[in-house]
Amino acid sequence: MEKVFYISTDGMKVYEWRNNKLVDTVMFRKSCEDVQLLQQYLSFGVKRPVRLIVDLIEEEFKTERIPQLRGSERRNVINRLLDRHYRDIDYITVRSNGILKAARKEEELLICSLVNSDNVHYWLNILEDHEVPISGIFSAPLLQIDAVRQYTKANSNMLLVASDTAWCQRETFFKAGQVKFSRLEKLEHNLHRSDNAELIVQNLVRGTEQIRHYLTNQRVLGFTDQLTVICVVAEAAKEECNRLLAQHQSDLINYSTIDDSSLINSAKAPVRIGQGNDTLLAWCASKKPALANDYATQTNKKRYFSYVIDSGIRHGAALVCVGLLAFAAILAIDAYTITQKTERIWQEQTRLINEYDDVYAPKEESIAIAPRIKDSIELIEHYNIAAEVRPQAYFPVIADVYSEPLFKHIRLDKIAWSKHAASSIPELVSMAYGVTNSSDSVVDDDEYTDDTFTDIANDTEIPVLRLSGVFKNQEQAYGTTVSLMEQFIEALSNINEVKELHLISTPVEIRPDYTFSDKVGTQVVKTTAINNYEFLLVLKPEVKWNI
Repeated sequence: MEKVFYISTDGMKVYEWRNNKLVDTVMFRKSCEDVQLLQQYLSFGVKRPVRLIVDLIEEEFKTERIPQLRGSERRNVINRLLDRHYRDIDYITVRSNGILKAARKEEELLICSLVNSDNVHYWLNILEDHEVPISGIFSAPLLQIDAVRQYTKANSNMLLVASDTAWCQRETFFKAGQVKFSRLEKLEHNLHRSDNAELIVQNLVRGTEQIRHYLTNQRVLGFTDQLTVICVVAEAAKEECNRLLAQHQSDLINYSTIDDSSLINSAKAPVRIGQGNDTLLAWCASKKPALANDYATQTNKKRYFSYVIDSGIRHGAALVCVGLLAFAAILAIDAYTITQKTERIWQEQTRLINEYDDVYAPKEESIAIAPRIKDSIELIEHYNIAAEVRPQAYFPVIADVYSEPLFKHIRLDKIAWSKHAASSIPELVSMAYGVTNSSDSVVDDDEYTDDTFTDIANDTEIPVLRLSGVFKNQEQAYGTTVSLMEQFIEALSNINEVKELHLISTPVEIRPDYTFSDKVGTQVVKTTAINNYEFLLVLKPEVKWNI
């Protein structure tokens, strides 16, 4: 749900949008009763970022010209301009109106400021007390650019007049689609949604003449330029206003009126007829990009930044959970597939054994295919033995080592699983270090004949795990890193099920002190520039895991 707080001379009005539709509006005035109601409203918790609109008499608009510059030079010129004229103003924003078409190219800036911010501070303090995250504070006249874009395209010099708040009349001048000047004029009568055509026309003509006189003196509008004046009035007063304005038409001023419905339709806004121009501006503010802003300072937006960071952490954690669930699902599917294959193998084995016993066993000497059946049975038994130990059984034991607080900077990225005959383990270790020539092997020939697998047949399947990852903390001292890696290797080596541990690569050079080869530690293991490590764990055959 999007919330927009509209601060005006009347008070503060809250608009709630859901799915691009206005679902509720609440008005709070500067009274003790309304302030208490606002505090109760905020006490329910406004967790999502909100946007504020200011529509106040204290807002001033001024145009300045600077040389056409870019980058830091332009920023420095603007900062000096603001320090010289707007040093004591809390809320100020600068917009570029483009490069002026003249022999001396200059850039025109529109400087908008709240010369008296007491009214804004009053409401911001209440929102701050209830920890409301504010993503941006917008100026109502600047939001009118989006609401009347269709009319500014058709009129080069246009004055938009509307009574969006009680006892006030907003007058905004557009030139070539850009805001040049705006003011909120205090009236003696309340014309907000009024159908009194005579008072509307009277205030419209007087305000227009004052604005035209000011613009011509400031050389924003030429003395002979025509000014198109569009007044937003209630539908009931539109016809009478047009009749009264006919006698004020001239070559210099062209008056016309539009109702709320015409303005809403031109902006293609999902606002119901009769909800007012202020509701249209609230919708324009709700559709602004997340980082859009006019007046909000870093102090105003600190809770918004905290909200963005918290949201990023929550979404990141959710993505991690999704990734872990996906990984778990893949493992579950693989386990289910292995189980299905194992069941099919068992069924085939049973069928073949039964067939052999019933049909072929009595005629074994006379049937030439008996050896082939025997080989098939032996193959099935081999698959059955290979399926007894699954890689998932090793994860808890390995995870116990990685989960120790001492090793929190050591990250596991990949686990590779394989099974090999006992006679091929030396060759496997050599291949892991990248040695392909048997004469250059890093493993001694008698290394596996003393106490390694002497009591195991050469064709016995030996499980092998290959662990690889990253040592994340690169700010550790070299000696600290060596000690940490030695303790980590010792923890892995002390696992009962680990027969041997070989270092393929480590962040620092470590001479092996445990069951892995001395040749490996002195000749092959090297430091890596990116803090990677890779270990080869040769497990004991036919291990019974306690999980």
